Amino acid sequence: MPRVHSYTQAYIASSRQRFDEQLNSYRALVDGSSAPNVGTFEQKFCQAMLLALDNSFANRAMVTDVPGSTVLVDVRDLCNAILTHRNQTVPLTTDKLARLASAFFDALEQTRVVAAA
Repeated sequence: MPRVHSYTQAYIASSRQRFDEQLNSYRALVDGSSAPNVGTFEQKFCQAMLLALDNSFANRAMVTDVPGSTVLVDVRDLCNAILTHRNQTVPLTTDKLARLASAFFDALEQTRVVAAA
């Protein structure tokens, strides 16, 4: 599969919006919940969301010498840890995930955006 070096602003914006909507739906679902397993569910939800985020841009070319690209590599590394180290938990909360995703989308916009075709 060829590597992708750029995305349209519209694709990044729609991906960001979809991610934010899913995160907000989760927060609305568990807000005020006293269920004993909410913390465990949050961890698993956040890991699944991180994998979905990375998958939305799975074929991106990994360029490490561009400012802002570090978070793109970090997300890929976290996803690899989730997928390959089943006994190793990647500690994520919705707040940490939201900050990481925001930085991820910002980095894409700074380094990978091309004008709409």
